[in-house]
Amino acid sequence: MNNSGAPYSVCPNSNIASRGSIGSTVATAFANNAFNGTLARLNSEVSGALNFTSADIIDMLQLCAYETDALGYSSFCALFSEQDFINFEYYYDLVSDVIVFASEPSANIPQSFYYNQGPGSPVAAAQGKGFLQEWVARLTHTFPTAMSALNETFDNSSTYFPLNQSIYADATHEVVVLDTLTAFNLTALFNGPPLSLNTNLGENSFVASKQVPFATHFTTQVLNCPARNVTQQIRFIVNDAVVPVADSHPGCGVDPDGLCALPTMINVLQARINEIDFNYDCYANYTAKPGVNYNGRAPRNSTS
Repeated sequence: MNNSGAPYSVCPNSNIASRGSIGSTVATAFANNAFNGTLARLNSEVSGALNFTSADIIDMLQLCAYETDALGYSSFCALFSEQDFINFEYYYDLVSDVIVFASEPSANIPQSFYYNQGPGSPVAAAQGKGFLQEWVARLTHTFPTAMSALNETFDNSSTYFPLNQSIYADATHEVVVLDTLTAFNLTALFNGPPLSLNTNLGENSFVASKQVPFATHFTTQVLNCPARNVTQQIRFIVNDAVVPVADSHPGCGVDPDGLCALPTMINVLQARINEIDFNYDCYANYTAKPGVNYNGRAPRNSTS
């Protein structure tokens, strides 16, 4: 199957707690500590056998967000303080929720951020590699090789994978967008030390609600302006903000518009494709740990 839009389905390590799902454990531990005061307050207001847990707090905060988005108002919102919402946001910076597909009750797929789908994940780059390969293929007008979550037969046909379009559009989940940003090695989006496991120190530029909110979009633009640049230029835009590629890729100079020469970017990202070992990251037996910026790549020994 061709799974560049849902790569976790063909990356077994993405669902293993000591590898691609390390963020799930971290976020659960964070929630258990961050909402102690909130739990005490809410539990004091109910009686009988009802006893709220940190998981219930996360669920109610989710309902606040979803009902507000769908209905314009949610009674759940009034239950929480400003600090609760700040902690809720950081919980999602660490990790997101778990999706259970009704047709596949055993397939619990962690939908996640810094430590499951970002640079703190050992499988993020591997999961984003398929789209990166397709992206480079489109710009170089060559069919990609099956070195990741791609189906070579599907991507080797101009019927299903045209190479001469002026506009390409793909749709996926926001978590896969984060896999993709990690595969593209856009380190400017994750500037700072790995996210703290215990509290939000505000030392990293990554905030999930800014990089991968509802309706996340990742745009690349190829531009021609001979009066300004001799060569074709390219830039990346995440949710309407231009990414400063000079802070991410060697050879791209500082530019107020985030531009980099297209040939330079192609060379940099072809090297990144070769660097990402999909088979190892997604299938090897290793142990990863939170608190490390892996640049989306798996550690090369079992004790890392």
